[in-house]
Amino acid sequence: MDDGETPGLVNTPDSMESEILFVEKPKLFGILDVDLEDLTTIPKFTEPETLKALDILGYIPKDLTVISPDEYSSIPGSDDIRARVMIELNKRRLEMIEKIKQLREEIIRRQNARLPSPDVEVEPSNVSIPPAKKKRRGGKKKKKSKANTEDPNESNPKAKKGKKRKGRKFKKPKTLLPVDVHRERRDEALEAERVKLLKDLEKKNADIERRLKNVEQQRRDKALEMKKRVERASKAASSLRLKADKEIMNSNKKTMNKLQGAEKRRQQILKERQDLIRKKSLDMRKKSKAVESEARKLAKEKESKLLALIKKQEERRKKLEEDKKKKLAEVQQRRHAEVISRLNYEAKHNK
Repeated sequence: MDDGETPGLVNTPDSMESEILFVEKPKLFGILDVDLEDLTTIPKFTEPETLKALDILGYIPKDLTVISPDEYSSIPGSDDIRARVMIELNKRRLEMIEKIKQLREEIIRRQNARLPSPDVEVEPSNVSIPPAKKKRRGGKKKKKSKANTEDPNESNPKAKKGKKRKGRKFKKPKTLLPVDVHRERRDEALEAERVKLLKDLEKKNADIERRLKNVEQQRRDKALEMKKRVERASKAASSLRLKADKEIMNSNKKTMNKLQGAEKRRQQILKERQDLIRKKSLDMRKKSKAVESEARKLAKEKESKLLALIKKQEERRKKLEEDKKKKLAEVQQRRHAEVISRLNYEAKHNK
């Protein structure tokens, strides 16, 4: 017996399976991890549910990518038509992603409920889950049975007799086998496990090859379908372009007709406005001449009236001066006569 080995404690396949169960799984990349705004490169999915959903729907990861600038420039037609085609393809791409998400949720729900999926092929797992151990009960429960008052032999001679109660079985103690036997059994179990793993790997490789062939065929079909779509899109784009050019020509004709009509109306309005301005200017000239003549006439009348008034005032002034002179002469004569009379009176009295 080697040092460090304990009899009875051998690495059995069960212990190996328990070790395999506790191996940390690598992080998987699924449809929920995809950035919808930045899908310029082809995503490499590793999540089984996402791959199954893609396989069922017949999509490939390249269908989820955004159109590259080269593909955008290869679309025939104007920028407006290219933008419409781009919007339509982006809408279809988002619908495909939404379908993949919904189918993935359905697959996970069915797996959790352990229901067989009609559209999904579930691969068998390589790791066998050990069965749950039954708990040992403390004591056995007695079965309740109804009491038979009558003798079964008298009423029913063919009645079965009750089974005898079995005694408790005692397990024999295990005998410790030699280490060589344990090693041989362990090597046999490991070899069987290795063969089983190799078979599973071969089966997986064959399945992967089949899936790769299916994916390649789907990619070819998708490329052919994409080519047909591009041809249909180019035809639709050319028809749309012709239709748009025709509409543009019709709209240009309508616009030219509208502009010509507007120009004619503008010229007519301008002519009418010029005629109106000319007429108004003539009327203003006539009115101004009439006003000037009326003003000159009024001025002459005022001047003649003023001259007549000045003449009357001059005559009146002269008459007043003459009257004043006459009155002064009369006053001087009266004073002279009074002075003479007073002098005569004084001369008489002085005598």
